[in-house]
Amino acid sequence: MGAGKLSSSVSLSASQFGPSSGQNSTGFTFKPHVLLSGINEESGRGKRAILDYSQLNDRIEIFKELMNAHLDQVTNEMEDKRDQHQSTMQDQQSHVNAIKEGIEKQKDDQKTLYQTVAAERQAESSAQSQLALLQASRTSLGQRLTEAEAERDTLQASLEKKKRAFEQRKQRLTQQVRRNRPELIRFNEKLGCRVSADASKSSNRSVIKFTFNLIDPDDWSYEANFVIDASRSQYKIVSAKPALPNEDLQRMLADLNKSRALFTFIKSMRSAFKQEIEKQKHAKKSAQS
Repeated sequence: MGAGKLSSSVSLSASQFGPSSGQNSTGFTFKPHVLLSGINEESGRGKRAILDYSQLNDRIEIFKELMNAHLDQVTNEMEDKRDQHQSTMQDQQSHVNAIKEGIEKQKDDQKTLYQTVAAERQAESSAQSQLALLQASRTSLGQRLTEAEAERDTLQASLEKKKRAFEQRKQRLTQQVRRNRPELIRFNEKLGCRVSADASKSSNRSVIKFTFNLIDPDDWSYEANFVIDASRSQYKIVSAKPALPNEDLQRMLADLNKSRALFTFIKSMRSAFKQEIEKQKHAKKSAQS
């Protein structure tokens, strides 16, 4: 509390020393301010109180010290809340990073699964071809038939074993996807970013579409997107909406192909979209004026 506020408080309190409303000049009632309580308590009964301000300055200093202590306490509490908020933000960022790591691991597991399925199909095809050759080339219905059947049973058992292993792994991945899906949805809602396969390139899983919202303060539902082709060693931008300056787009794409930092590129694209939207709105306002 400043000196001005303290002075006005004392002036207001002094106004309470006048006669009460509805009393004559002889009916004086003394109403001391809280800062003046206890001053001149030894005045004789029936005598008018004589104001003595000798203790007022000491009381004012005490009041100021109490107020400063209160301000220090409030400041410390605000700093504690600020530190707690920063700690909460760090925990949330760690949680988001953990989700992203889980998503990347899931992608790697899915890639391994596709490779395993392809290898097993090739192995199954090869085994069936060998079995057909054995059956076609057998010259007797005796021992060679028995050997061929035994080999066939072995191959079939091996295929069944691999199939069971594949089904078990498929179930684990399905459960993992089911567990991670709510986290992925919350991740999309927090960052306003949605990742999906490009509908026009449904046969190519390496063509990915990134869609952003929450980038236009005037219309949070507005969506910007870009499609990237990751089927080769060098990334390629298929499309971008709204269209970005080709020079900026090529510069960001060159940085991506050099650093391979896809998450940094996604953030740069989102920032570029925001700038382009603001530029378009500014141009529209200028044209209207």
